[in-house]
Amino acid sequence: MDPASLLVTGAFMMSVTYFIGALRRQRRAERAWMVVAKVLGGQYEAGHAAAPDRVALRIDGVDVEILESSERNSAGRPLPTVTRVRAQAAGITGWRAQLLVRAPARGGLVYEASSDDALVRAWVSPEARVRLRDARGYSFRLDAGAVVAERSGLDDDPDRLVAVAGAVAALALGGRALATRWRLTLDALGAEIVAATLRDWPASGLGVQLTTQGAAPVRIGVAPPAPGEPLVTSVGVERVGGRGVRFALARSEQMHGFADVPAAPVPGAPGWWLRGKQAADVAACLSRRTRDLLVREWPADVLICVVGPRAWIEWPGVEPDAASLRAAVELVTPFASGAEDGPYR
Repeated sequence: MDPASLLVTGAFMMSVTYFIGALRRQRRAERAWMVVAKVLGGQYEAGHAAAPDRVALRIDGVDVEILESSERNSAGRPLPTVTRVRAQAAGITGWRAQLLVRAPARGGLVYEASSDDALVRAWVSPEARVRLRDARGYSFRLDAGAVVAERSGLDDDPDRLVAVAGAVAALALGGRALATRWRLTLDALGAEIVAATLRDWPASGLGVQLTTQGAAPVRIGVAPPAPGEPLVTSVGVERVGGRGVRFALARSEQMHGFADVPAAPVPGAPGWWLRGKQAADVAACLSRRTRDLLVREWPADVLICVVGPRAWIEWPGVEPDAASLRAAVELVTPFASGAEDGPYR
């Protein structure tokens, strides 16, 4: 046989081998997808010329879809096949995130990109993290009201597909899980919250008023300080008077918005600084209880402000912290006295 014939024969044999291998992979994937549909009580739909293979599932009330995606690029050439698992999630609005699941030795769950890292980490519930552990090789995109997981090739591992479908459902319900944690925390603080009013995480943020007998109302909120910025948890009171008061406390000498006034360390509260007019005098007059509360463990980057008719404490993040919230309520409540010199004299 001449060399040209050998080349043609070799190329033919390679193409046949590739075709047979692809067909076997396709059949393995079909069997795996049928197993997933049976285990999770869903429906498997075999693909045809007009539609790809598909599994329709309902997990914890969430409609989840597993699809074979075969798309083309702008030049019309086919792109590699992708396994896609997706669900709608109305609460994912105004922010986005990208998660990768790698082998434990390579970092496991990686928060690759997000517009609000603290919100994303709170959105990924403990249940979602458990399910994500078995979703190795998938990337998860949370954006525009949807959760989409993708992996190159046709996934023929039924155990992994079950884990991925469960993870997608848990991520779609992340706002509900976060709202439930907040509702339980607020209940523990004594705030009366009707379950129906905090069933899902509000897209506009959280705002709740806490009223205790003999004390000024305290407002607990979670909202961005400005449109498009990451969420901040705050606890504040309205002050009846004290319009000329303006100072801030933080565990850093530098405080945003108070660079125009001097700083002084707070006696009895190592690491804390106060910025304001006559900073050293005001710091020295803080009550002993205030200093005791300052030295407790607080979330990172905590900031306390007393500005005219309002006093508040805030820290970046959205995960409810019952101990810090309770301490924050105790810390800011005395500033509602309204006296010009406040509770720090």
